Amino acid sequence: MIEWTSKSDRSCEFYVGNLGAANATTFQILSEMLQFLVTNLFGNQNASNFECLLLEVNCDSGRVLVGVTTWEGFARGRTDGCTFRIQALQDFWYQLLARCASDEEFSKGIDAKVNELGTIFGDHVTERIDTILKHSAPDGFTFITFGLEPGVEVLRRQFKNVTSDQVTQ
Repeated sequence: MIEWTSKSDRSCEFYVGNLGAANATTFQILSEMLQFLVTNLFGNQNASNFECLLLEVNCDSGRVLVGVTTWEGFARGRTDGCTFRIQALQDFWYQLLARCASDEEFSKGIDAKVNELGTIFGDHVTERIDTILKHSAPDGFTFITFGLEPGVEVLRRQFKNVTSDQVTQ
């Protein structure tokens, strides 16, 4: 459903999604973004044996970014992933801005929306966890959701690879 255009450079594989005239829910878009990573990026460049699965939600622009990388790549600002602009997310931002009486109320509303999207995306990850863990680091990976404040985590979740030795003990 989503058409992907490469915006890659030598250090990162990155794609921008577009629906054209089609419609999709936020739930469907997040699912397709994860499927794009699984199908097209896992095993390549920064997505090889990844340690971090990142979701950044920018409500003001409606842009959602999903990326995978190692901790070293994360520290250097190198990630492979994709982005998609969700109009309903940007609409939420402006509607909240218009009705909030205080900055604190606004920030809490945005954090709740970012947490909601992080939870939805995390549920999609859980549904595909066996496939995803095959491409992650041997110990698994950390899923982190970022939102309103750059670099400030809203949600963090560990997904661990379990070996047969660990299961029998």
